[in-house]
Formats: sequence, structure tokens, C-alpha cells
Amino acid sequence: MTDHAAIVPTEMGPVGTIVSVPEGSAREAVIMMGAPGGPCRAGVNAVWARLARELAQRRIAVLRFDLAAEGESLLAGENLTRDPGWHQEANLAILRDVAPWFRDRAGVGKLILVGICHGGRLALEFGAGDSQVKGSFLVVPYLWSVPPAMLPAKQELHRRGLPHASELFDRGSSDVGAQEGGGEAIEARSDKVPLTLEMIDTCRRALRGGPIWMLIGEGDSQKPVELKERLGADGERLTVEIAPGMIIHPVTHPEVEQLVSSKLIERLTEATRRRVDAAGARAAETPLARNAAKR
Repeated sequence: MTDHAAIVPTEMGPVGTIVSVPEGSAREAVIMMGAPGGPCRAGVNAVWARLARELAQRRIAVLRFDLAAEGESLLAGENLTRDPGWHQEANLAILRDVAPWFRDRAGVGKLILVGICHGGRLALEFGAGDSQVKGSFLVVPYLWSVPPAMLPAKQELHRRGLPHASELFDRGSSDVGAQEGGGEAIEARSDKVPLTLEMIDTCRRALRGGPIWMLIGEGDSQKPVELKERLGADGERLTVEIAPGMIIHPVTHPEVEQLVSSKLIERLTEATRRRVDAAGARAAETPLARNAAKR
């Protein structure tokens, strides 16, 4: 396999990407989405580079890209505004251009999405509106919203240049119990707020395109469990896997990196194998195949 760097033109401006290309033709194609902030698609965030290369060894092409206004993704689009929620909207606009660019070059029909934290939310929202996504694999996806009454405190953290709330308590874990003792544990308090109907509907629409698998730790936000329950019958295609005794977010400890990589590789390999087996079974049922078997 080889890694290729490419700048992709989008309506939001040029976007920096790295594509991990397998030897021979790709049987699947994955877009991988990390969380906002450094080190973008490379650097100390090497777990994603290793994962992309391991998937490429299994004939799965992988694209990683710098999120809006990070790394080599320079925001220069005429439609850019800095209103609330602008970063998510900018990234969705980027994906609407990057996804077909990658799909055409990988030579596949539909894409698989992999996301962590905010990247998981981005994958859900993009998958809900794009018919060319056939499944998503998400690690500790960011599902909740900050209640309006808590927005001033959240904005103050950003104004003062402080780390995200999840980095202020228990060294970056999203273990709600560990964070509750902090006076400004905004994320921990937000995690108790019920999921919005908008988020539930987003997931429901994403599930129409294909199954979704979510990985969380026992000490992480349990919003994915709540989401599956509130989806009712529509949640049958949503699988939530919980790693006992672990806090996965923000995937910086070597043990956690190994768990996330091995789980993603295992689940992606299982999913692609099932599709190959299903395609083979359908081919065996065609008239041409039945006539060949008789001869």
C-alpha cells in the first residue's frame, strides 16, 4: 500500500487529504473523520495513520482529511460565515465535495464512514443526507447538545483559550462521575440532558442507508445507549459495543489506541466479509449460475 497526499478543491476552499491506497483494486472505501483541533490528520495522532494503513493492507482504501480551518484545509469559500455551528456546516460542505471525489477515484459504489467524537457526529449528519453511504463505524460519538442556559459558560471557556471541558477533568476522560466534582464540568452536566429529537431523527435517517456500529467505554458518555433505546424498532440496525472498565475518549492512551484500532479493524473486516458472502450467494442464485452448475 502507499499513502498519497492530495489537495481537493471544494466550495469551502482547498482541503488537505491523505489517501491510503491498497495494492490492486480496492474492495471498499472508507472516509475517516477525527475530532477538531491538532494534530489534524497526522503527527502525534498516529493511531489514525496506522489504522488507515492496516485497512489498506486489507484492500480497503482510506481517506483522511483536515477539518475546516485546520492543517491544509484553508477556508476560502464565498459561502463561509462564522455564525454558531459554522464549523460543522463547513465540514459537511467539504464532505459533499470530497466524498464523490474519493468515491470516483477509489472505484467503488458506496462509502463507509469512520468517525471519533465530533467526527462521529459529522459522520452521522453526513450519512443522514447522502445516499452513497452504506454504513458507519463510530467511536465515542459526540451526540448531545449544550443546553442554552450553559452556553455562556461554554463560550467563556473558548474565549479564555482554555482546553475543552473534557480535558479539564480526569485528564480528558468523558467519565461523567469523575467530572461531576468540577465547578465548570459543562460536558458532564450536558451529558445528563436528554437527546434532542433532531439528533434522534438524524440517526434514524442515517440508519436507512446502512447499519451503524458505535464503540464506547464503560466510563464514557452513555448517550449511544439512550439513542438506541429511543429509536425503538428503528434501532435494530444500531449496535452499541461497550468496553468494560475503560474510558476511551479522547483516545490518547496506548492501551486505548490499541483497543480502538483492533475493534475497528475487526468490525470493518466482518462487515466487508458479510457483503462479499452475500454477493456470492446472490450470484449463485442467478439463472446463469444455476445452468452452469447443472452442466
